[in-house]
Amino acid sequence: MRNSLDELAIFVAFGVKGRPPRATNITRVRWQVPPIKVIKINVDGGAAGSPGSLTGGGVFRDNFGVFRGCFAVSHGWGFAFEAELASALLAIELAHDKGWKTIWLESDSIYVVQMLKSNDPEVPWSLLARWHRVRRLRSDINMVVSHILREGNALADRLTREVVDKFQWWSALPSFLVPFLHRDSKFYRFSSL
Repeated sequence: MRNSLDELAIFVAFGVKGRPPRATNITRVRWQVPPIKVIKINVDGGAAGSPGSLTGGGVFRDNFGVFRGCFAVSHGWGFAFEAELASALLAIELAHDKGWKTIWLESDSIYVVQMLKSNDPEVPWSLLARWHRVRRLRSDINMVVSHILREGNALADRLTREVVDKFQWWSALPSFLVPFLHRDSKFYRFSSL
């Protein structure tokens, strides 16, 4: 039953009890501009299989939403959560190397966000050395970590699908990202209640 009066009349005439569809929850998802002098980094990671080939990407933007750079990287072989975490750690390292000391890191992985906020997470052994390096770097960085729904992370998501041998940095917006630039500024997520 789709809640039309005509369908209801037919159901009633035949004595059929209809079951209305579940209500839809609509969530507005949008990328937020960071505060003044803050570089916002959106990261994502993915795997082609479980385990599979790992890829990741990240986008750096300033408080005006101006593109400051992005990367795509191949992380080797493993599970998707390892790609998500490796991409976040790499983004923090890059921000430190570029002298960006106040950052807002945003990921669509709740797991990664929780790990970065935790004092003693269980880090996969393959990323343990990098984790400890980033922990030392974080003493020089003022960092906020937050979660964003994947619909608001379109640029970083697109970078995970960019094929690179190892690592690629772009200082100027690559042409393949142009169609996605404003997609994460206004999007909606539809889900059943």
